[in-house]
Amino acid sequence: MQGSLSYQRASNHLNDRVVYTPLHGVGLPFVRAAFDAFGLPPPIAVPEQAQPDAAFPTTPFPNPEEGEGVWTLSMACGACLVRCLHAIMPVLTPASVHSRA
Repeated sequence: MQGSLSYQRASNHLNDRVVYTPLHGVGLPFVRAAFDAFGLPPPIAVPEQAQPDAAFPTTPFPNPEEGEGVWTLSMACGACLVRCLHAIMPVLTPASVHSRA
């Protein structure tokens, strides 16, 4: 399968970061490998949900894709990432964003 994938690298998005949670499943190594294969920065894994655990301790329902509050940790991780980026990077104005494109 190697070499059979086709993609177009968008250089203006290479610094975008993605928050990913496997919800205690086994997807994290595969997602990291896919990001690496496409030359993207690794996703930010939700630490509390990164390791496989059949008890799904941070989800309120045995099927982690369902149920209220399942994505709370992902949203909190993303919000933390945004706060951190704003603290270390200058605020982008619409004019500066367009000039970078």
